[in-house]
Amino acid sequence: MRNLDAVAIVEAAYRLDLTEEQWLQQLAEVADARLGDGLGASAYINEGNRRRLRASVGTAAEHEGVIQEIESNIPDDIGEKLFRLVGCLSGLETAEQYLGMDRATVQAMYRATTPTWGFEDVLNVQGADPLGPSVTLTVPRRSVVSLAPAERHSWCRVAAHLTTALRLREGLGDIAVLERASAIFDADGQCQHATGDAQPAAARDQLRAAIKTIDRIRSREDNAADLEALQLWKGLVDGKWSVLDQFDSDGRRFVVAIENEPQVAMDRALTRRERQAVDLVAIGYSDQIAAYALGLSTSSIRTHIDRSLSKLGLTSRLDLFKLRNRLLHESRTPHLGQQAST
Repeated sequence: MRNLDAVAIVEAAYRLDLTEEQWLQQLAEVADARLGDGLGASAYINEGNRRRLRASVGTAAEHEGVIQEIESNIPDDIGEKLFRLVGCLSGLETAEQYLGMDRATVQAMYRATTPTWGFEDVLNVQGADPLGPSVTLTVPRRSVVSLAPAERHSWCRVAAHLTTALRLREGLGDIAVLERASAIFDADGQCQHATGDAQPAAARDQLRAAIKTIDRIRSREDNAADLEALQLWKGLVDGKWSVLDQFDSDGRRFVVAIENEPQVAMDRALTRRERQAVDLVAIGYSDQIAAYALGLSTSSIRTHIDRSLSKLGLTSRLDLFKLRNRLLHESRTPHLGQQAST
Protein backbone atom coordinates (compact mmCIF):
# COMPACT_ATOMS: atom_id res chain seq x y z
CA MET A 1 0.00 0.00 0.00
CA ARG A 2 1.28 3.44 -0.87
CA ASN A 3 0.93 6.37 1.50
CA LEU A 4 -0.89 8.19 -1.31
CA ASP A 5 -3.66 5.61 -1.13
CA ALA A 6 -4.26 6.22 2.57
CA VAL A 7 -4.08 10.00 2.24
CA ALA A 8 -6.59 9.99 -0.64
CA ILE A 9 -9.10 8.09 1.49
CA VAL A 10 -8.58 10.39 4.48
CA GLU A 11 -9.06 13.43 2.23
CA ALA A 12 -12.30 11.94 0.91
CA ALA A 13 -13.51 11.28 4.45
CA TYR A 14 -13.47 14.99 5.31
CA ARG A 15 -15.73 16.05 2.44
CA LEU A 16 -18.62 17.84 4.13
CA ASP A 17 -20.26 19.10 0.96
CA LEU A 18 -21.94 15.74 0.31
CA THR A 19 -25.03 14.04 1.67
CA GLU A 20 -24.41 10.97 3.81
CA GLU A 21 -25.32 8.73 0.86
CA GLN A 22 -22.98 10.63 -1.47
CA TRP A 23 -20.24 10.58 1.16
CA LEU A 24 -20.37 6.78 1.46
CA GLN A 25 -20.51 6.40 -2.32
CA GLN A 26 -17.40 8.47 -2.90
CA LEU A 27 -15.56 6.60 -0.12
CA ALA A 28 -16.37 3.35 -1.93
CA GLU A 29 -15.23 4.86 -5.23
CA VAL A 30 -11.92 6.09 -3.79
CA ALA A 31 -11.30 2.75 -2.05
CA ASP A 32 -11.97 0.94 -5.33
CA ALA A 33 -9.70 3.26 -7.31
CA ARG A 34 -6.84 3.14 -4.80
CA LEU A 35 -7.09 -0.39 -3.42
CA GLY A 36 -9.36 -2.26 -5.78
CA ASP A 37 -8.46 -5.60 -7.34
CA GLY A 38 -11.00 -5.23 -10.13
CA LEU A 39 -13.71 -6.52 -7.78
CA GLY A 40 -15.24 -3.26 -6.56
CA ALA A 41 -15.52 -1.90 -3.02
CA SER A 42 -18.17 -1.10 -0.42
CA ALA A 43 -18.61 1.46 2.36
CA TYR A 44 -21.00 1.12 5.28
CA ILE A 45 -22.28 2.99 8.31
CA ASN A 46 -23.20 0.52 11.03
CA GLU A 47 -25.63 1.09 13.89
CA GLY A 48 -25.91 -1.53 16.61
CA ASN A 49 -25.93 -4.96 14.95
CA ARG A 50 -26.99 -3.92 11.45
CA ARG A 51 -25.87 -1.78 8.52
CA ARG A 52 -27.56 1.63 8.68
CA LEU A 53 -26.44 2.74 5.24
CA ARG A 54 -24.44 1.08 2.47
CA ALA A 55 -22.84 1.97 -0.85
CA SER A 56 -21.00 -0.25 -3.32
CA VAL A 57 -19.26 0.20 -6.65
CA GLY A 58 -18.07 -2.14 -9.39
CA THR A 59 -18.56 -5.87 -9.04
CA ALA A 60 -19.28 -5.43 -5.33
CA ALA A 61 -22.45 -3.52 -6.23
CA GLU A 62 -23.58 -6.38 -8.48
CA HIS A 63 -23.33 -8.80 -5.53
CA GLU A 64 -24.78 -6.52 -2.86
CA GLY A 65 -27.96 -8.59 -2.66
CA VAL A 66 -25.98 -11.73 -1.84
CA ILE A 67 -24.01 -9.88 0.84
CA GLN A 68 -27.22 -8.58 2.42
CA GLU A 69 -28.66 -12.09 2.47
CA ILE A 70 -25.55 -13.46 4.21
CA GLU A 71 -25.59 -10.64 6.76
CA SER A 72 -29.28 -11.14 7.51
CA ASN A 73 -28.41 -14.58 8.89
CA ILE A 74 -25.81 -13.25 11.35
CA PRO A 75 -27.12 -13.46 14.95
CA ASP A 76 -27.70 -10.07 16.56
CA ASP A 77 -25.03 -10.51 19.25
CA ILE A 78 -22.42 -11.51 16.66
CA GLY A 79 -23.41 -8.65 14.37
CA GLU A 80 -23.01 -6.12 17.17
CA LYS A 81 -19.59 -7.55 18.01
CA LEU A 82 -18.44 -7.46 14.38
CA PHE A 83 -19.67 -3.90 13.82
CA ARG A 84 -17.88 -2.67 16.96
CA LEU A 85 -14.47 -3.94 15.85
CA VAL A 86 -11.88 -1.28 15.17
CA GLY A 87 -8.81 -1.32 12.98
CA CYS A 88 -7.84 -3.37 9.96
CA LEU A 89 -8.59 -7.07 9.57
CA SER A 90 -9.04 -9.31 6.59
CA GLY A 91 -12.24 -11.28 6.19
CA LEU A 92 -10.38 -14.48 6.96
CA GLU A 93 -8.82 -13.01 10.11
CA THR A 94 -12.22 -11.79 11.30
CA ALA A 95 -13.80 -15.21 10.77
CA GLU A 96 -10.96 -16.97 12.57
CA GLN A 97 -10.64 -14.62 15.53
CA TYR A 98 -14.27 -13.69 16.16
CA LEU A 99 -16.42 -16.39 14.58
CA GLY A 100 -14.26 -19.42 15.31
CA MET A 101 -14.19 -20.51 11.66
CA ASP A 102 -11.15 -21.92 9.88
CA ARG A 103 -9.89 -20.32 6.67
CA ALA A 104 -10.73 -23.24 4.39
CA THR A 105 -14.37 -23.14 5.52
CA VAL A 106 -14.62 -19.39 4.99
CA GLN A 107 -13.03 -19.52 1.54
CA ALA A 108 -15.35 -22.36 0.54
CA MET A 109 -18.30 -20.23 1.69
CA TYR A 110 -17.02 -17.30 -0.39
CA ARG A 111 -16.82 -19.49 -3.49
CA ALA A 112 -20.21 -21.08 -2.91
CA THR A 113 -22.15 -17.88 -2.27
CA THR A 114 -20.44 -15.70 -4.87
CA PRO A 115 -19.06 -18.14 -7.48
CA THR A 116 -18.78 -15.51 -10.24
CA TRP A 117 -17.18 -12.83 -8.07
CA GLY A 118 -13.76 -14.48 -7.84
CA PHE A 119 -12.44 -13.15 -4.54
CA GLU A 120 -10.45 -15.09 -1.95
CA ASP A 121 -10.44 -12.57 0.89
CA VAL A 122 -11.50 -9.02 1.77
CA LEU A 123 -9.68 -6.07 3.32
CA ASN A 124 -11.81 -4.46 6.05
CA VAL A 125 -10.97 -1.06 7.50
CA GLN A 126 -13.37 -0.18 10.29
CA GLY A 127 -13.48 2.59 12.87
CA ALA A 128 -15.92 3.11 15.72
CA ASP A 129 -16.61 5.62 18.46
CA PRO A 130 -17.25 4.34 21.98
CA LEU A 131 -20.90 5.43 21.74
CA GLY A 132 -21.39 6.35 18.11
CA PRO A 133 -21.89 4.32 14.93
CA SER A 134 -19.04 2.59 13.12
CA VAL A 135 -17.92 3.05 9.53
CA THR A 136 -16.44 0.34 7.32
CA LEU A 137 -14.55 0.12 4.04
CA THR A 138 -14.56 -3.37 2.47
CA VAL A 139 -12.40 -4.20 -0.54
CA PRO A 140 -12.58 -7.74 -2.03
CA ARG A 141 -9.21 -9.24 -2.98
CA ARG A 142 -8.28 -11.98 -5.43
CA SER A 143 -5.75 -13.42 -3.01
CA VAL A 144 -5.41 -13.80 0.76
CA VAL A 145 -4.76 -10.43 2.40
CA SER A 146 -1.36 -10.25 4.06
CA LEU A 147 -0.38 -6.98 5.71
CA ALA A 148 2.99 -5.99 7.09
CA PRO A 149 2.76 -4.46 10.59
CA ALA A 150 3.46 -0.96 9.24
CA GLU A 151 0.68 -1.33 6.65
CA ARG A 152 -1.82 -2.53 9.21
CA HIS A 153 -0.89 0.33 11.52
CA SER A 154 -1.42 2.85 8.72
CA TRP A 155 -4.86 1.43 7.95
CA CYS A 156 -5.74 1.65 11.63
CA ARG A 157 -4.94 5.35 11.36
CA VAL A 158 -7.28 5.58 8.38
CA ALA A 159 -9.98 3.87 10.47
CA ALA A 160 -9.50 6.51 13.16
CA HIS A 161 -9.99 9.27 10.57
CA LEU A 162 -13.10 7.63 9.15
CA THR A 163 -14.60 7.62 12.65
CA THR A 164 -13.58 11.22 13.32
CA ALA A 165 -15.02 12.36 10.00
CA LEU A 166 -18.34 10.58 10.56
CA ARG A 167 -18.60 12.03 14.06
CA LEU A 168 -17.93 15.49 12.62
CA ARG A 169 -20.65 15.06 10.00
CA GLU A 170 -23.19 13.83 12.52
CA GLY A 171 -22.29 16.52 15.04
CA LEU A 172 -22.77 19.28 12.49
CA GLY A 173 -26.04 18.01 11.05
CA ASP A 174 -27.61 20.95 9.24
CA ILE A 175 -25.49 23.54 11.08
CA ALA A 176 -23.18 25.59 8.85
CA VAL A 177 -19.49 24.86 9.41
CA LEU A 178 -18.68 28.47 10.24
CA GLU A 179 -21.32 28.57 12.97
CA ARG A 180 -19.43 25.81 14.79
CA ALA A 181 -15.92 27.12 14.12
CA SER A 182 -13.71 27.58 17.18
CA ALA A 183 -11.04 29.16 15.01
CA ILE A 184 -10.63 30.31 11.42
CA PHE A 185 -7.27 30.62 9.67
CA ASP A 186 -6.57 32.15 6.27
CA ALA A 187 -4.43 30.50 3.59
CA ASP A 188 -1.31 32.15 5.04
CA GLY A 189 -1.91 30.66 8.47
CA GLN A 190 -3.10 33.87 10.10
CA CYS A 191 -5.86 33.40 12.67
CA GLN A 192 -8.87 35.49 11.67
CA HIS A 193 -11.18 34.34 14.47
CA ALA A 194 -10.91 32.33 17.66
CA THR A 195 -13.27 31.62 20.50
CA GLY A 196 -13.41 29.52 23.65
CA ASP A 197 -10.51 27.13 24.18
CA ALA A 198 -8.99 28.17 20.84
CA GLN A 199 -8.38 31.75 21.99
CA PRO A 200 -5.10 31.33 23.92
CA ALA A 201 -1.97 31.81 21.84
CA ALA A 202 -0.74 28.31 22.66
CA ALA A 203 -3.92 26.75 21.27
CA ARG A 204 -3.76 28.86 18.11
CA ASP A 205 -0.12 27.86 17.66
CA GLN A 206 -1.05 24.17 17.96
CA LEU A 207 -3.79 24.54 15.38
CA ARG A 208 -1.52 26.49 13.02
CA ALA A 209 1.19 23.81 13.27
CA ALA A 210 -1.36 21.04 12.60
CA ILE A 211 -2.68 22.87 9.53
CA LYS A 212 0.84 23.25 8.13
CA THR A 213 1.55 19.55 8.71
CA ILE A 214 -1.66 18.45 6.99
CA ASP A 215 -0.99 20.78 4.06
CA ARG A 216 2.49 19.29 3.66
CA ILE A 217 1.11 15.76 3.59
CA ARG A 218 -1.70 16.62 1.20
CA SER A 219 0.67 18.42 -1.17
CA ARG A 220 2.74 15.21 -1.30
CA GLU A 221 5.88 16.98 -0.07
CA ASP A 222 6.49 14.00 2.18
CA ASN A 223 7.92 10.82 0.69
CA ALA A 224 4.92 9.12 -0.96
CA ALA A 225 6.40 5.68 -0.24
CA ASP A 226 6.70 6.33 3.48
CA LEU A 227 3.85 4.57 5.24
CA GLU A 228 4.59 6.53 8.39
CA ALA A 229 3.86 9.92 6.79
CA LEU A 230 0.19 9.63 7.70
CA GLN A 231 1.22 9.41 11.35
CA LEU A 232 1.66 13.18 11.28
CA TRP A 233 -2.00 13.79 10.33
CA LYS A 234 -3.58 13.18 13.74
CA GLY A 235 -7.25 12.42 14.19
CA LEU A 236 -7.72 15.51 16.38
CA VAL A 237 -5.63 18.45 17.49
CA ASP A 238 -4.97 18.30 21.24
CA GLY A 239 -7.85 15.88 21.75
CA LYS A 240 -10.40 18.53 20.79
CA TRP A 241 -10.45 19.93 17.25
CA SER A 242 -10.87 18.71 13.71
CA VAL A 243 -9.45 21.03 11.06
CA LEU A 244 -10.81 21.21 7.52
CA ASP A 245 -10.75 23.36 4.42
CA GLN A 246 -13.49 25.78 3.48
CA PHE A 247 -13.76 28.10 0.49
CA ASP A 248 -15.67 31.37 0.20
CA SER A 249 -17.71 32.47 -2.81
CA ASP A 250 -14.59 33.94 -4.43
CA GLY A 251 -12.73 30.65 -4.14
CA ARG A 252 -10.44 31.86 -1.35
CA ARG A 253 -9.34 29.07 0.95
CA PHE A 254 -9.45 29.17 4.71
CA VAL A 255 -9.19 26.49 7.39
CA VAL A 256 -11.58 26.06 10.30
CA ALA A 257 -11.15 24.24 13.58
CA ILE A 258 -14.27 22.59 15.01
CA GLU A 259 -14.63 20.88 18.38
CA ASN A 260 -15.17 17.19 17.68
CA GLU A 261 -14.40 15.13 20.78
CA PRO A 262 -15.70 11.55 21.01
CA GLN A 263 -18.62 10.83 23.30
CA VAL A 264 -17.89 8.45 26.14
CA ALA A 265 -19.70 6.83 29.05
CA MET A 266 -20.21 8.92 32.16
CA ASP A 267 -18.24 8.33 35.36
CA ARG A 268 -17.83 11.20 37.81
CA ALA A 269 -14.71 9.60 39.27
CA LEU A 270 -12.78 10.16 36.03
CA THR A 271 -11.99 13.27 34.02
CA ARG A 272 -13.34 13.60 30.50
CA ARG A 273 -9.90 12.96 28.99
CA GLU A 274 -9.40 9.88 31.17
CA ARG A 275 -12.75 8.49 30.04
CA GLN A 276 -11.90 9.15 26.40
CA ALA A 277 -8.50 7.48 26.63
CA VAL A 278 -9.82 4.44 28.51
CA ASP A 279 -12.92 3.97 26.36
CA LEU A 280 -11.04 4.10 23.05
CA VAL A 281 -8.65 1.40 24.25
CA ALA A 282 -11.52 -0.54 25.82
CA ILE A 283 -13.31 -0.89 22.46
CA GLY A 284 -10.19 -2.14 20.71
CA TYR A 285 -7.85 0.69 19.82
CA SER A 286 -4.22 0.14 20.72
CA ASP A 287 -2.62 2.73 23.00
CA GLN A 288 -0.82 4.13 19.96
CA ILE A 289 -3.93 4.43 17.78
CA ALA A 290 -5.99 5.86 20.65
CA ALA A 291 -3.29 8.50 21.03
CA TYR A 292 -3.35 9.14 17.29
CA ALA A 293 -7.14 9.43 17.22
CA LEU A 294 -7.12 12.00 20.02
CA GLY A 295 -4.00 13.86 18.88
CA LEU A 296 -2.18 13.07 22.12
CA SER A 297 1.02 11.21 22.95
CA THR A 298 1.02 7.49 23.69
CA SER A 299 2.50 8.22 27.10
CA SER A 300 -0.46 10.51 27.85
CA ILE A 301 -2.89 7.70 27.03
CA ARG A 302 -1.05 5.33 29.35
CA THR A 303 -0.95 7.96 32.10
CA HIS A 304 -4.72 8.47 31.80
CA ILE A 305 -5.29 4.72 32.00
CA ASP A 306 -3.00 4.36 35.04
CA ARG A 307 -4.76 7.23 36.82
CA SER A 308 -8.15 5.69 36.04
CA LEU A 309 -7.05 2.39 37.55
CA SER A 310 -5.91 4.17 40.70
CA LYS A 311 -9.06 6.29 41.05
CA LEU A 312 -11.35 3.28 40.61
CA GLY A 313 -9.32 1.02 42.90
CA LEU A 314 -8.58 -1.48 40.14
CA THR A 315 -5.32 -3.31 39.51
CA SER A 316 -5.63 -4.61 35.95
CA ARG A 317 -6.40 -3.07 32.61
CA LEU A 318 -8.69 -5.99 31.82
CA ASP A 319 -10.92 -5.19 34.80
CA LEU A 320 -10.95 -1.52 33.85
CA PHE A 321 -11.93 -2.25 30.26
CA LYS A 322 -14.65 -4.69 31.33
CA LEU A 323 -16.11 -1.99 33.58
CA ARG A 324 -15.99 0.66 30.89
CA ASN A 325 -17.46 -1.65 28.24
CA ARG A 326 -20.34 -2.42 30.56
CA LEU A 327 -20.96 1.30 31.04
CA LEU A 328 -20.69 1.86 27.30
CA HIS A 329 -23.22 -0.88 26.62
CA GLU A 330 -25.62 0.68 29.14
CA SER A 331 -25.08 4.12 27.59
CA ARG A 332 -25.93 2.78 24.13
CA THR A 333 -29.19 1.49 25.62
CA PRO A 334 -30.72 4.57 27.31
CA HIS A 335 -33.41 2.69 29.20
CA LEU A 336 -30.71 0.85 31.14
CA GLY A 337 -29.75 4.03 32.89
CA GLN A 338 -26.31 5.54 32.29
CA GLN A 339 -26.11 8.76 30.30
CA ALA A 340 -23.52 9.59 27.69
CA SER A 341 -21.03 12.38 28.20
CA THR A 342 -18.84 14.31 25.80
